[in-house]
Amino acid sequence: MKRFSLVFVLSLAFLLGACTQTKAPDQTLESQAFLLSRTYVDKDAVGANDGTNWANAFTYLQDALDCVRSGICPAPIWVAAGVYFPDEGLTVSNNDATESFYLIEGVNMYGGFDGVGAGGVGGARELLLFARDTETYKTILSGDLEQNDVDPNSDGIIANPADIVGTNSQHVVYVDAAGSATAFTDSTVLDGFRITAGKNGAPGGSGLYCNGSATFECSPRLANLVFRGNAAALGGAVYNLYSNSSYTHVAFIGNEAQSIPGWGGGIYNILSNLTMIDIQFTDNSADYGGGIYNNESDISITGGIFELNQADWHGGAIQNDDSNPSLTDLSFVANNAAVWGGAIFNLISGPTLLDVGFYGNSASGGGAIANEINGGLAAGTTLASSITNTVFSGNTALNDGGAIYNFPNFSGGTLDIDMVHISFSRNSAASKGGSIYTEPLNFAGVFDMSIVNSIMWNSTDTTGFNEICLGSGLVDISFSDVRNILGAGVVANCDGGISTFSNGGNNRNVAPQFVDFDGVDALLGTIDDDLDLQATSPVIDKGQNTASLEPFDFMGRTRIVDGDANGNARVDMGAYEKQ
Repeated sequence: MKRFSLVFVLSLAFLLGACTQTKAPDQTLESQAFLLSRTYVDKDAVGANDGTNWANAFTYLQDALDCVRSGICPAPIWVAAGVYFPDEGLTVSNNDATESFYLIEGVNMYGGFDGVGAGGVGGARELLLFARDTETYKTILSGDLEQNDVDPNSDGIIANPADIVGTNSQHVVYVDAAGSATAFTDSTVLDGFRITAGKNGAPGGSGLYCNGSATFECSPRLANLVFRGNAAALGGAVYNLYSNSSYTHVAFIGNEAQSIPGWGGGIYNILSNLTMIDIQFTDNSADYGGGIYNNESDISITGGIFELNQADWHGGAIQNDDSNPSLTDLSFVANNAAVWGGAIFNLISGPTLLDVGFYGNSASGGGAIANEINGGLAAGTTLASSITNTVFSGNTALNDGGAIYNFPNFSGGTLDIDMVHISFSRNSAASKGGSIYTEPLNFAGVFDMSIVNSIMWNSTDTTGFNEICLGSGLVDISFSDVRNILGAGVVANCDGGISTFSNGGNNRNVAPQFVDFDGVDALLGTIDDDLDLQATSPVIDKGQNTASLEPFDFMGRTRIVDGDANGNARVDMGAYEKQ
């Protein structure tokens, strides 16, 4: 994918919880030390505990929030390393599960400091926000009110909800825009914390509950956070209602939506349009949407990884319900759904995918993606989904659709799925459609699928419909390399259905010569599977230039290069462009 190495390094950094920043070149110690005022929190401070400096810092975060809220203490709030509990402070009740850290509109709160003032060890760090080291100095907001949860690393962070014991906070952090009749915007910042050990049933969001309304949006800016080991019914870690928050460098690890059913192991979004950049979802679980559940929410995600997430029903990593997300520069690796959509399940949804890699995901139907339109689109309505510069490698289905499964059961309107510059390699289905399967349904709507400038090679099933088994609708393929395209590679009227395969011309049936289909580790379906083209590949310069609207390929390299050096630059087939 575009900027693959950067995303992979960031993903590793998330696993370590690393969020470090450096001093801006025009910043001086004096400018921050004397021109800016702030309130300090350090659980180990032994001075006056009035928040005026590190030596006299508040020991309880709740007391600092109360002081800033009253107007006595200045913002922002700087919090030193340590574990902070929402039931500790002068105005809260011990072991009360309803206690939370309530954010204040317009107040920024930063963690990741060592709590040493100027002149002491690390003193310069404590005067420069941009010199924090949040890996070394972990600032933890914990819902473990009784302080008896299992803590495998003795660092105050639980690994997963199974480690929770006794009474825990229902919402570790709370943003109550609707309740306070105050719109929270990006002038409110939460940055540099680990949020862990929250637990509740409905409504959810045990790590962070963002309660907005149509009148008062709940849109704080979140950065450099790790949500780990939280559990709830809707959004094991985060619940967003009417939120347009930005998330930058945020990781969700080992969170769970536990109720039956549970929705969104990491995040549950309703009527929310988040912007997420460089994110990580690892080992989260739910019945629906192991990582994220989107309900009427058009979120944007750019850069990051979804790995080892699990859904007991649909959408191992993401489930979209009446939502149209934009997903760019992402990897989906080894996610699983018991029923449909090992990585992504779309229900009446039209996502846009660009520079996305699907590796080793699995489900009963649609190892990587499942699309369901079950009901009616309004007459004359078109629901469109596009997939561009994308790789499907080593995904598996226990039944149909090794990579993609379509269930277009709708009574009106049009569903269009456009795929340009896709590389399918060695996906497998135990039944039908090694790469793509479409159910043989009778419906009044129109289902069209277009495949251009793509490669479909060596995917398998057990019935001989190796690449595409089309039971309904229409698929048009042009300027693509499809194994056995005029034979069993693409089969219309599959499984007793009625459908149409349109050969748009300029297609090929020739081995594409990938560089290393199973990567350096020799394991199919892992992130190092290299579907770049060898210099001798017969699909170099064989695509259609006018279909290539993106200027860069899967790796961020220039599109439309004269790869065969014949003086006539034409685009290559597949996700990669030979340079």
